[in-house]
Amino acid sequence: MAHLINPILLYGLLAVGAVGAAGALPRARTGGQTLGALLAAIAAGALLLTLALAAGPDRPSLYFYIFAFIALGASLRVVTHPRPVYAALYFILTVLASAGLFTLLGAEFLTFALVIIYAGAILITYLFVIMLATEAPREERLEALAEYDAHSQSPALAVVLGFALLGTLTGMLNQAGAAQAADSELQNKRRDVASQGEPAMALLREKARDALLKAGFPDDVRVVAVTRRTPYLAYVAPADPAAFEALVQQSKQAAAADKAADETEASQRKKEGLLPASALALLPPLVEPIELRGRTVFQASLPADVAPTNIEAVGVALLHEHPLALELAGVLLLMAMLA
Repeated sequence: MAHLINPILLYGLLAVGAVGAAGALPRARTGGQTLGALLAAIAAGALLLTLALAAGPDRPSLYFYIFAFIALGASLRVVTHPRPVYAALYFILTVLASAGLFTLLGAEFLTFALVIIYAGAILITYLFVIMLATEAPREERLEALAEYDAHSQSPALAVVLGFALLGTLTGMLNQAGAAQAADSELQNKRRDVASQGEPAMALLREKARDALLKAGFPDDVRVVAVTRRTPYLAYVAPADPAAFEALVQQSKQAAAADKAADETEASQRKKEGLLPASALALLPPLVEPIELRGRTVFQASLPADVAPTNIEAVGVALLHEHPLALELAGVLLLMAMLA
């Protein structure tokens, strides 16, 4: 956490935001809500600005900060607006902003689930309950609001518990990120190899093999494992390891010679069966023999576009690993729609 933001500054801004949220909650005396909302907005803006400056060139896109600020502001209005109908509308805005954040992360499936389930089924049910159970007062009749809508119940306790939970989750996420970054390369390889039976990994292996064949690898090469994170690596097991290693060395020499040779020499070398440098982007110097599961395989780098997209991985996992859960979810949503 320290490399992104000073922990004292982080928790200090959270405390300022808590004070602002407490001041924005509805109460008997009006006038302090605007000041509280302004204080919470300043704390949120300062936090986002500090994180953006600390990230430097690695900062997210501008859309991330726009969606994040909208989500924070709308969620604050959900709990501070005295009228339930308007609070529900702000909840829709919170859901849409969160869906935008998921889209930026490449989690399109979660985006659709969030919009369909929360902004669709749950919120529509909530609005029906509001319409059937209460009669909305006119805009100018603030005194017609029910007591539980006009005044917050235990606002201080709610704010303290909510922001204490937020600070705890922030610390836990930081510890989880540090622990994940501390994992050794060997542990990552073991996890990747252990998951090779998953359907999504079978799709990734097929893509990796096509990319390797285009790069000049022989047809008898079999991809036994592929990493799930960058840099993308493939572990290949050729039918004849000795001949394959000789081909790798020969290709490296051909690539080095191509740098100094003219087009005529490169064309002649290609006729003699040596791979040109343009087809060896994956080979030198990123092909090396390693020990994996007690046997010698070759590690080769892969382009980033070989990895399956998020939609492909989710679709394969749902259809091949959780078909019953997918069918049950479809039946439940159908029943909810008919009801």
